[in-house]
Amino acid sequence: MAKQPSLAGELGALWREGAKDLWNAIVISDPNSMRPGDEPGTPLAPTPQMVTEDLGMGRSGFEAEMQSSAMQATARAADRGRDRGMVMG
Repeated sequence: MAKQPSLAGELGALWREGAKDLWNAIVISDPNSMRPGDEPGTPLAPTPQMVTEDLGMGRSGFEAEMQSSAMQATARAADRGRDRGMVMG
């Protein structure tokens, strides 16, 4: 289970997000200028770890997926060997 961030961390992230919004609204007035992306971990901008956990592909899920793919590849190789008259051992 993921641990919730501290209140101080959340407030700091909200402060930084507000400062960026203010900067984008006042200083950067040219519509063609590049705007910085949201900081990962701020509200509505999850970290890559949060996305991975939400997809259900945490470390154990990834390892299970790799094992499943390896078993499928082994089965396909054995089928190809049988099609060619070879014995896989």
